Amino acid sequence: MYNSDRSPSSVVVASEATEVCSEDGKSSLQTSEKSDYHSGTDTPTDRWVEVLVDGPPGRSPNLYTYHIPPDLSIVSGDILQVPFGPQQLGAIAIRLLDSPPSELAPEKIRDVRDVVSPGFFPPTYWQLLNRVASYYHTELMRVIRIALPPGLLRRSQRRIRLTPSYPGGKAIADDTLLTPVARQLLEVLESSKTKDLSWKALQGKVKGANGSLKSLLQRGWVESYLKPPKPPAPNCKKP
Repeated sequence: MYNSDRSPSSVVVASEATEVCSEDGKSSLQTSEKSDYHSGTDTPTDRWVEVLVDGPPGRSPNLYTYHIPPDLSIVSGDILQVPFGPQQLGAIAIRLLDSPPSELAPEKIRDVRDVVSPGFFPPTYWQLLNRVASYYHTELMRVIRIALPPGLLRRSQRRIRLTPSYPGGKAIADDTLLTPVARQLLEVLESSKTKDLSWKALQGKVKGANGSLKSLLQRGWVESYLKPPKPPAPNCKKP
């Protein structure tokens, strides 16, 4: 396990996160799907990303390295879904890598599962944090821990909504490439008053929604975004 407090570029391999998450001391790697892992054979188009995982309460955040699947486009500031031990957790893309850290075996690095909210943090935000770290001669992780509210992703809600480019009507009825599940997803969103539902609610209404959601995102008919938690109500009671 590599501690990200050692230097701004230190990382922790994602596959080792199993033991970080495990409360009973048992390895949960046996329960992880084989498809979560990179094949270990690098190609010229392979890329990796360092992410800040929003782990269980009470655990200090660290940077972890994940492989970017060829069907995902990721930039710094995106909110991602990543496998972390037996769980799927939220993570923030910090920076992209053309090659994995030399101390990490590529076949041990797991794939990013999905992009939850593109561009949630603008690139200039991370540039500012890097400048702060450089100015105060401190590790980037220390600056991030101070700048980001703890549990931000865990307390936020992923939502899906129709976009203005969604054609609707006859165009959808005549589209022979739409799967039945994708049609059902669109129908559920159309039937809602705001055309906007939580991802959890959609998954409850449409079985097997994950794969079809990706195709709709690629078409630009729906968008995925993260709704931050509401700030606590002010205490107006007199002392």
